Amino acid sequence: MHQRQFATVVVGAGPAGLLFCLTAALRNGPEGLVAAPILLVDKRTSYERSHRLRMDRRPYLAAQATLDHPLFDDLIAFLTVENFRPAANMLEAKLEKLVSETGISKRQMLVGSGEGATDLAGVRQWLEDDGVLVKNGCLMVVGADSVNSETRKLVAHGNEAIEKVHQTVARLRVEAEGLPLSLDLVRQLKLAKLLGSAIDYRFNQNGYAEIDLFLSPAEHAAVESLGARPAEPVTLTSDVLDHLNAPLFSAVVDHVGSDLTPNAAKVMIQSTFRLEHRYQQRVAFGPDEYTGVFLVGDAAVSLPFFRGMACLMECADVLASVHAELVTGSQDPPHMAEARRHYNESVKEIRDREIAIVESRARAVRLARELVRVSSMAPFPIQTWLLSAKRPARPQPRFTPRLAGTVVLVVLAAVFALSSPIVGIAGLVCLPIQAAAGVVYRWDLASPRRPNPAIAMVCRSQVLVLMIAGALISIFNPFRSGWLIRAGAAIGWWVLGLVFVAGMYLYEEFRPAAVEATGV
Repeated sequence: MHQRQFATVVVGAGPAGLLFCLTAALRNGPEGLVAAPILLVDKRTSYERSHRLRMDRRPYLAAQATLDHPLFDDLIAFLTVENFRPAANMLEAKLEKLVSETGISKRQMLVGSGEGATDLAGVRQWLEDDGVLVKNGCLMVVGADSVNSETRKLVAHGNEAIEKVHQTVARLRVEAEGLPLSLDLVRQLKLAKLLGSAIDYRFNQNGYAEIDLFLSPAEHAAVESLGARPAEPVTLTSDVLDHLNAPLFSAVVDHVGSDLTPNAAKVMIQSTFRLEHRYQQRVAFGPDEYTGVFLVGDAAVSLPFFRGMACLMECADVLASVHAELVTGSQDPPHMAEARRHYNESVKEIRDREIAIVESRARAVRLARELVRVSSMAPFPIQTWLLSAKRPARPQPRFTPRLAGTVVLVVLAAVFALSSPIVGIAGLVCLPIQAAAGVVYRWDLASPRRPNPAIAMVCRSQVLVLMIAGALISIFNPFRSGWLIRAGAAIGWWVLGLVFVAGMYLYEEFRPAAVEATGV
């Protein structure tokens, strides 16, 4: 075999490694692959992954326009049929077929530092022994072997990853006949409100539904303690829910299935995970002057909120361009060092842009989740009366000291609010009283016993009375007030509702300190 001055070894035959192989092969053409061969290696012969990917089509269409090649057109046609949401295994099978048509085949090899693994010196020796690379020829190693990259561990000494958790998530699995393929916006909002969490629903090709619930850290820790895994999901029985003592799951078993399908449903926790971004500050390394190691995919930048595949395509295309420059230009050590510098800078620019998108989506999810959480707890709907989901069965109303206190507080707040046109600024005393009612209501929700539905009914009745009375005052103006007072009367119920919610937050803010101080 004719020995070359330059060769490339791609470690990892997942989407990252395959996309790089495809774009690099199309950029260099058949002649380039003969002059500078690309070898694809992976530690396994196959993977079983049925989850669906969600891909931003824009970077793929941009790459299609740049490459202008039938093989990449074939990939785009496949992704278009799948609405850019292919199953992971289907995408990998398609990419592997396209890559094989360029003349690149996959070999089994474990690259790393463990037992039975081949390190970078071993990779070079293998190429030299097989007559692929001349001694001291330039070697480009592409680490595309996942977020736990063994290739990265060989070179990234002291280059610690930057990590940030954006959301904690539990994935429910619902098995039943007649599950919908998707949920419209109103139905998704209703279900989210019922569960007290922002949700993401999808129908799996294996015949069951998956629902991702965005949890608080405390809820996530409770659910994570169940030890559910995709291969061993945990069925949510009433005993399991009682053991969790997590508010989010109090209505799951009885209501997720019945809301999605009229047929009996089995609801399970499939897994828990964290949506986090993780990236390396450097993604190109030079272990020696004749070797360049370039990270791509999750080995370099791992992103949540469906931005990982977009970042991957852009980074793979940049790396393919760097590779083409090395193939057609000089492969001396200074040129390799310049290629590493250029790739580091390009990936940083792409990464910073994508992380800004991730941060904005994380803020939107946090806001949506908090709105849903508070709305699901409050005695009155916050988003809209029309989106009030059917509530689970509650215990019978009962007289308690907290009920008596709530009645006194909401009546006083309503009296002061409605008398504001007469007593003037003194009517503002209704605000702290209403906040106190919110504190008592939230205190009752946190009680070891089930919440007293009579307290919620009293609070709901107060808001309804204020709404009707405010509208009458605004329309008929019995106190001969100015427009400002009339406008205040019209929205007073809404303001007091916000103050009530503020009282709920006060309870949540100061409860930990109170428990620590009193031990109660």
